[in-house]
Amino acid sequence: MVICVYGFPTNVAALQFEWAWQHPTESVAVMQAAAAFKSFSGVANKIKLAYTMLNLPSWQSLNIKVNYFSTKYKVHSAGCPTLPKNMKVQICPMNELPCYSDLVDNLFEERDDLDGEEEYERASDESGMVDAKLGGAG
Repeated sequence: MVICVYGFPTNVAALQFEWAWQHPTESVAVMQAAAAFKSFSGVANKIKLAYTMLNLPSWQSLNIKVNYFSTKYKVHSAGCPTLPKNMKVQICPMNELPCYSDLVDNLFEERDDLDGEEEYERASDESGMVDAKLGGAG
């Protein structure tokens, strides 16, 4: 993973952005801007498309954050449009993102409330997403 775009007001808004990013020529909100792209493949073009989309009326007023997981990918933003002033760009590892930190904090709070390792393991297994996020961050 190269970047994480977050801060959407609802899960639906986030999913709509994600779908449009994956299907720019089919999205009514994006297709006109997408027509200027020769290709959508490659990291640089995907980042440029995200920045272009964030400047469109559907998203330009949102308080979005674009997080790069490494400085080596930030260079790809050089040819991108400037983001609206209400949006922020940062570079930090996944485990420092608020959503990840909250997830880990909640997991540890739940662990404190559980009686023993067996109950903790059962609770972790029931929330498959927790194991996947923790396992992938290593």
